[in-house]
Amino acid sequence: MLPYSSIPNFQNRDPVTHKLTAELSSPELDYLAGLEWTATEKVDGMNIRVIMVPFGSAEFPHTSVDYYGRTGKTQLPKTLLSHLHFLFDADAAHPHYIALRDLAVELDAPLCIYGEGYGAGIQKGAKYKADGQAFVVIDIRVGNTNRWLSRDQVLELCGGTLPVVPTVVGGDTLWDIRSRIQTHPTSMWGDFPMEGFVCRPVVPLCDRFGDRVQCKMKICDYPQT
Repeated sequence: MLPYSSIPNFQNRDPVTHKLTAELSSPELDYLAGLEWTATEKVDGMNIRVIMVPFGSAEFPHTSVDYYGRTGKTQLPKTLLSHLHFLFDADAAHPHYIALRDLAVELDAPLCIYGEGYGAGIQKGAKYKADGQAFVVIDIRVGNTNRWLSRDQVLELCGGTLPVVPTVVGGDTLWDIRSRIQTHPTSMWGDFPMEGFVCRPVVPLCDRFGDRVQCKMKICDYPQT
């Protein structure tokens, strides 16, 4: 299953100073910036892929589950791997596991659940969770296609028992969202500034290459107002 693609910045960087310029990073963003966007909190963690592959028959709708980092060579921390087994092993029988398993069987296609592992020992993740490591869902993809589940579908499948990155802003323009990131808003995880925003149009869109239109804004790139 494909790794999670890098999300472009809202604005381009100067190749010498690496500071943001006034130029937006794509013509699509330039064209759509004044429309309605949503922003979820960007997590400072470790990119994780949970891959559920259906097998068997409709009477025996089982799946195999594998865990990867951004690449197949990435070593996952033992604590995080143990937590992933708890969340996704068949014996756990969590409602989200059953819902995801049934969808994979119904579609007859693998599901790739992209997320971030976070917590003590992962980047600066102790601010999110000081006593261990955990996992939060970002996106769910069907097979190696450009078919992504909608955010509503993701929330429904995860059913409140599997955490999903929180929505921070809904229905604002990218200019409004940029103004908000400049205030250095507090994380939904605790009393500290969030890492940043991941922004997508309220109506999901793709560019001419089939890639999703999206961008990120990191607090470290914007002076506080």
